[in-house]
Amino acid sequence: MKSKIFQGNVMHSRLKPIKHSFIYPVYFLSLDLSELDKLDRALWLFGHNKIRLIAIHDQDYLGDRQDSIHTKLISFLNQKNCSDDIVYIKLVTLVF
Repeated sequence: MKSKIFQGNVMHSRLKPIKHSFIYPVYFLSLDLSELDKLDRALWLFGHNKIRLIAIHDQDYLGDRQDSIHTKLISFLNQKNCSDDIVYIKLVTLVF
């Protein structure tokens, strides 16, 4: 699988008007759009167009058409003449 989870940190610091700083972990998903259904079947916490702890819903991306994210993105790129030689598409998103 090409999809992965990455962990990083958000850091903030200021000196005025009051000294304050923090650091906390954040998690990112790097999802190969062609693997969404496979991930849905393999991981009980992940859902594609389902209610799960971590979920990706096609309707939340690129308008409210009922097509998949992949189909809507390819259509958008075709309209802009930018769809040549696409091997795969990754969606990188924050988990919170």
